[in-house]
Amino acid sequence: MNAFFNVLRKSLPFLAFLIVLPLFIGRESYALHILIMAFIFSVFAASWDLLGGYMGLMDFGHAGFFGIGAYTSALASLHLGVSPYVSFILAGASSMLFGLLVGVLSLRFASRVYFSICTLSFAETVRIVCRNWVDLTRGVLGLWGYPTFPGFSSRMSYYYFALFFMILSISVLYFLVEHTHVGLVFRAIKDSEVVAEHRGINVTIYKILCAIISAFFAGLAGSVYAHHILVLIPDDVLSAAVTSLAIGMVVIGGRGTIIGSIIGAFLVVTTSELLRAYAEVIYNLIIFGLLMTIFAIYAPGGVMGLVKRGQKQISGIIRFSQK
Repeated sequence: MNAFFNVLRKSLPFLAFLIVLPLFIGRESYALHILIMAFIFSVFAASWDLLGGYMGLMDFGHAGFFGIGAYTSALASLHLGVSPYVSFILAGASSMLFGLLVGVLSLRFASRVYFSICTLSFAETVRIVCRNWVDLTRGVLGLWGYPTFPGFSSRMSYYYFALFFMILSISVLYFLVEHTHVGLVFRAIKDSEVVAEHRGINVTIYKILCAIISAFFAGLAGSVYAHHILVLIPDDVLSAAVTSLAIGMVVIGGRGTIIGSIIGAFLVVTTSELLRAYAEVIYNLIIFGLLMTIFAIYAPGGVMGLVKRGQKQISGIIRFSQK
């Protein structure tokens, strides 16, 4: 617990900077939109990291849970007339149920390949359904006309809402995986399922639990995204490119760290926006792919790995100089 609060205390300068930043860049600045997207994708990437970084399960269809959360929240607000705060909870619950379904169907097998294939097929199925169920989702024309969160209609106010959402979600996930028994079990299963089973751990149950929690936070991120963008197009929220973004953010920030997801999200979102002004989309994607490849080969630990390596080297130099 003390270690958890130490991390929070070290993060205070960064959080204080984010809190006062809108006062200097303007209440309706486009830069706030970029930061809001970074906050949302930080949670989305962290939810993928729970599976890919801590459990070692490669989810190639994580956009499916993100998209289900987005569409559930938007449709509930539009057709049922419920408050976006209620639809926000419904978004997490619906994604969690699909996470349970996918987990039960694919994680009963010893091979992790089944899970990867099942998640990929799941996301593509959801995308095709949303494209073709025009009466409900309006297909490729886009779903619009639903409200944003009451009290957060301006860009600056939504910025603080998204910031609070990121802080709360990342804190919960970090505490879960770093300071609870569940997190220890996740890492033990990643290291060796056989050894974990011999120690009396029900591997299947914990893998399904991990899938449920991951899907829940992905669904919440999808809801916050939907009520910020205010228009949903299947290919924008359910495509393989969205999952690739989450994977890239985790690879660049550092797998199995949660905090690295924030770093990766900020780097990828801001870099993409900067490149969009100077290069076509295809070149943007090529540069993103090259960046992922470079980190995967030369810095597999991501930015967090480089930071830890630098800290060890500095500590070694200090100890050597004191001798």
